[in-house]
Amino acid sequence: MARKAKRLVKSEIIPVRIDPQLRMAAEIAAGRERRTLSSLIEWALERAMREYEVAAEKGQPISAWRVAELCWHPDPIWRLQLLAEKFPDCMTFDEKSKWQAILFMISLEQNIEPKETVAGNFIHVDWLPAMTVVWPYIVENSNNLDFLELRRMYLEARKP
Repeated sequence: MARKAKRLVKSEIIPVRIDPQLRMAAEIAAGRERRTLSSLIEWALERAMREYEVAAEKGQPISAWRVAELCWHPDPIWRLQLLAEKFPDCMTFDEKSKWQAILFMISLEQNIEPKETVAGNFIHVDWLPAMTVVWPYIVENSNNLDFLELRRMYLEARKP
């Protein structure tokens, strides 16, 4: 008996509110396709994101899916840096606030111990351990960051 291949990508469960008629239509389509409702919704959402244009590059429209492909990284700090660098207009207010915190930490580092970054990246890999320590604070307080507290936490995190 063949074994089912393990899925490599970690799926995320999100609550979604949908109209009863839309749900009925989705259940009919799922039955027709012999899929679960969640599988059908994931498939339909992926298809929509491949078609939905959110940006342009060299005059060519770019889909939300393509932006995600170009900016994907398992580390949220790197992912945010890629989004800020390549598609800043696609950033939400929350992401812009987090990006300001990252720029603040980069500025601290460049004043303490200047380093050349690689391949146009804003972030040097040596800075990531301390950034990762303060990242939960940034995520939790992104709408109202206290930069003095962020500075204190970051400098504490970078101590050996």
